[in-house]
Amino acid sequence: MIAEFSENKINIATKELKPNNAVPILDLIVNKGISKSKIPEKSGVYVFWWTGGNEIMEKLDGCTYQVKAKSTHEFEKITIKFTEEWIRKATYEGKICLYVGKTTNLRDRVSKHLKLGSEDIWKDKKRNSGTKPNTVSQMRIGLETVFNKSMFEEIKNDISISWTEMDGYSESINRFFLEDKMISNYYPLFNIDIER
Repeated sequence: MIAEFSENKINIATKELKPNNAVPILDLIVNKGISKSKIPEKSGVYVFWWTGGNEIMEKLDGCTYQVKAKSTHEFEKITIKFTEEWIRKATYEGKICLYVGKTTNLRDRVSKHLKLGSEDIWKDKKRNSGTKPNTVSQMRIGLETVFNKSMFEEIKNDISISWTEMDGYSESINRFFLEDKMISNYYPLFNIDIER
């Protein structure tokens, strides 16, 4: 198996990930899950977009977000502040970039981010404590921390996703660089993880 870099493939895929190609999450749901016929079980890169109203701007203004530092550091939590400049950089074509990711199974990974089978993913954990309820739904965790409530309904109605297939191990290098390029282009709000 050969994995080969292709700038041309990355540039073509970049266009597919723009917000004007995003599909509302509500259009992808079948029986509390993501339809297999609408998002493929193939490798690719995806971008979550806030396509709802301006209430996110009000919540983000001056909002702080806490993440746990590595256990080897002297301080326990790091406070991240959403600045006007960051929000402006994350806004593209009137939509706000929330999260960019790569995966070997688009449908499975998107489903894990959204956790549509659970209205409350926090259970006994406190929002904005710096401790995440799980490690796989970073976009939803970020939204619920900012809004300080379950975003189950808003995820269905105010979030869209764009994706591009780059299937198989032969595309692994291109997926890696495409994800990095999209993060550096769109400044997603919830691609924050001090452990990485």
